[in-house]
Amino acid sequence: MEQPVNSGGWSIFTTEIGLVALSLGCLVLDIFIPSDEKKGKLLAAVAMAGVAGLFANLCLGWQHFGSAFGGSFAQDGLAFFFKLLFLLAGFFALFMAKSYQNHLERGRGEFILLILFSLTGLSVLASASDFLLLFVSIETLTVSLVIMTAYLRKENRSIEAGLKYLILGALSTALFLYGLSFIYGATGSTSYAEIGQKLAGQARPLSPPFLFGMALVISSLGFKIAAVPFQLWTPDIYEGAPTPVTAYLAMASKAAGFAALLRLMLTVFGPAQGVLIVLFAGLSALTILYGNLGAIPQTNIKRLLGYSSIGHAGYLLVGLAAFSHAGKEALLFYLLSYLFSTAGAFLVIVAVSSHLKNDEISGYAGLSQKSPLLAAGMLLALLSLAGVPPLGGFFAKFYLLWAGMRAGFLWLVVIGVLNVITSLYYYLKIVKTMYIDKPASAPSSDGTKLELTLSQKTIQYFSIAGILVLGIWQEPFVRLVEQVFLLTSGNGLR
Repeated sequence: MEQPVNSGGWSIFTTEIGLVALSLGCLVLDIFIPSDEKKGKLLAAVAMAGVAGLFANLCLGWQHFGSAFGGSFAQDGLAFFFKLLFLLAGFFALFMAKSYQNHLERGRGEFILLILFSLTGLSVLASASDFLLLFVSIETLTVSLVIMTAYLRKENRSIEAGLKYLILGALSTALFLYGLSFIYGATGSTSYAEIGQKLAGQARPLSPPFLFGMALVISSLGFKIAAVPFQLWTPDIYEGAPTPVTAYLAMASKAAGFAALLRLMLTVFGPAQGVLIVLFAGLSALTILYGNLGAIPQTNIKRLLGYSSIGHAGYLLVGLAAFSHAGKEALLFYLLSYLFSTAGAFLVIVAVSSHLKNDEISGYAGLSQKSPLLAAGMLLALLSLAGVPPLGGFFAKFYLLWAGMRAGFLWLVVIGVLNVITSLYYYLKIVKTMYIDKPASAPSSDGTKLELTLSQKTIQYFSIAGILVLGIWQEPFVRLVEQVFLLTSGNGLR
């Protein structure tokens, strides 16, 4: 019997339709607002309001699940969770872009539009259940990110970062399409459900062409999550990109890679779980070690957080290696905690960047006297990223490493715990600079107070609240991630 084109009604497309309408509305506003200086901040405010409205609508309509287009688009528990995550990341990125407008000489309105276009790609990616739709959504995201990365056209570092992202993004795309050609050749379909059914019905082992195509697709997604050996782009691009883009890469692009990997593990790659679990365990160990050891000598705060994000990708891979109920749920909780911690750190960096000409850690000397709120926000964000109790990052790491131990990866858990200690060193280096070191005599880093707007204070308190609540009152969020997989088709369990 032929599968219905749409088994959930138009309500399952609410987020995507809303983002497209919001993007078009902002595009029209961009045309009619003459002043480029006012344009960027006004469009950012409109976009933030629209994204907040879509977030609320998604929460209220959480029960609107279904599929469309022959099953290639699925609105289920996994899609619901990642759309919430992406909308939160987009909201933070739009606020940072609003605060960052003075650094953009022109094209301020277009910068906001690019964030909205990339959010549309992210939203479709969360529901993609077909390789072709996944490819289109990834490219929508990547093209927007490449343009935003190279947006500071008078800064060589930004141009270099954009060029590196473009070249490596093209390599990632080539790997994905080449891998997809092998998967299609071996199964005759690009639909996750159809491929899963064909592989489940086979009595013989998986064919070499399918395994080769699977390896190439995973390699392509490894670029998105910055896992070893696909991580070399991360520090340079994090350092050279505009700060809101760096934050967006850390919060959204990494989560997008794991969203795609999770759904593939639940459906298409399920029969190869035995091999993939060992692969992810090895990649996890290498990624944790590379990220944390590479961060130690860094003096640029964005570059340091780039290496840190590689380390966090390694911890997240523990969840894929321990692919039980606990492992998958711990991965989702970790992504939520990582979002608030990363947003908290970058909100401070954006606020401080208006007073500094660079992103050197030495420029944060005396920040506790200049702005106690920014220093406290950075302190809590860094301690949460390190995994210090009672903050959200501690429970996220504990939940993830406990799942790894239950899955039999004691050696991997030991590596994870030892690198928590390593990360404390380079995170506390920033804390020492803020609270103990005296500011230099340079005009860009003098002892004058940093004045924050009401909106900056509010959003900073919001990120701090997220870090604290996830660490102290985890129950509702743990229940949320438990429900995600109960409401998602496919079990993917060992």
